[in-house]
Amino acid sequence: MPLFRFKRSVSFANAYGAHYGGSRFSPKMIRMGAVFEKPPCFGLGVSLHDVEQLPDPRDDGFPITIADVGSGCDRLLQWANAGCLPEPHRLFRRVVAGRLSQLSKAYLGMPGTPPLPFSPSEVSEAQGGWSLINMVKRLRQAIGSLARHDEVSVNGKETGQSDGGRRRRGRRPGSKTGATDLQLYRNWKDANRATGITKAEFIRERGLPEKDLDAIERGRGQVKRRSGHK
Repeated sequence: MPLFRFKRSVSFANAYGAHYGGSRFSPKMIRMGAVFEKPPCFGLGVSLHDVEQLPDPRDDGFPITIADVGSGCDRLLQWANAGCLPEPHRLFRRVVAGRLSQLSKAYLGMPGTPPLPFSPSEVSEAQGGWSLINMVKRLRQAIGSLARHDEVSVNGKETGQSDGGRRRRGRRPGSKTGATDLQLYRNWKDANRATGITKAEFIRERGLPEKDLDAIERGRGQVKRRSGHK
């Protein structure tokens, strides 16, 4: 569920009192810019136009692969840097801690991953939101140190290898790599927005082969064609 930011001051009683069992006569006001996790009660003094929905990183879902954990870290850093919530906001800390716990749990469940660069207790004991953000960055760095984690297929062979273990020559057919190219481009784009990382740095950090620079460009081409740009 998204977060809800109020675009004008409204009565707390109108927004939440009746809906959640509170008093209709509370004098408390919700100031403009305040953010809540629960949706308000629309109709009595509060309309859809009074509220802006913000993304909640906790809704991104549980990561399935180590690449998903890395992308989740990138999106969480991007969300934090976008300023949807100010760092001192208690909800900022709750959102970051909740998503970091999901990412950490997924990371620990992956085979062959080294220990977390922090203990789970540090997440719950962190005093501020930016302490948690530093943990997200440390987790992202740990993932970047894993060599070619997303080049391994489910049967244990590297992508692009034949049964004899030798890499096939030439470019794989575009029809078979289109989805992979697009996902690789999106993963880089998320990381770029969050940290400013270049394509070459992204490839090196993830331990990917240099040819995947071309894959990122092919994915970028797909996005441009779909958006109607040449």
